[in-house]
Amino acid sequence: MLSPCLSNRIAYSNNKKKNIKKSLERELVHTVKSNIILSNRLIAAFLVFPSLSLYERIPFFSSNKTSIIQKPNSLILGSILQNDVETSVVNLPINDLKHNVEVVGMIGRGKTSFVINILNQLISKSIGTLVLDVKGEYANQFSNLSAVKILSLNGPSKLSLNLFKFKDETEAHSVLNLLSEIFRIVGTELTPAMYNLLEDGLNDMISCSRPTYEEFIKKLNFHAQ
Repeated sequence: MLSPCLSNRIAYSNNKKKNIKKSLERELVHTVKSNIILSNRLIAAFLVFPSLSLYERIPFFSSNKTSIIQKPNSLILGSILQNDVETSVVNLPINDLKHNVEVVGMIGRGKTSFVINILNQLISKSIGTLVLDVKGEYANQFSNLSAVKILSLNGPSKLSLNLFKFKDETEAHSVLNLLSEIFRIVGTELTPAMYNLLEDGLNDMISCSRPTYEEFIKKLNFHAQ
């Protein structure tokens, strides 16, 4: 059991803390209402005594809504919010898209929606864009736009790509590098002999009248003998 003297001291200490808290809260509310710059003391007091019920409708910083202005030759990436009010926008110069741009974020945080917003702005400015849509997320968004042409491997507008139809050794060498990279990805490194065999077969396809996969295999078998 606490002695009466000690109990009185504890009660006095608790009452003193409550009085200090109320005083600081009143001063904080008055400061915010009066648009006075908050001192470190008041901010610290607010963090220590977060009684939000007294000033939950009073924002720390007042802000005026500004009109969204898009700079010339730029794209709008998004808005900056203060107290749920748009105060300014972030613009990206279109020329910056000539460099590598990476959009990162966790799953479901809006990366695809962000890119779709950028694509819509590019389309509205008649700027050509090529989208390699592996998952089909973008094709569904732009399928109704006449300015967008969607090509697919099995759709109504089929994408035709013949790796064995090229006109010179430069293009043949590009296909050779592509095939070499595919073999490397699947875990099969080409030996020098395999590389030379592919190169000979591809070079023969330059003058081939029927540049098909079957003809390419025939060329490989011929050089492999």
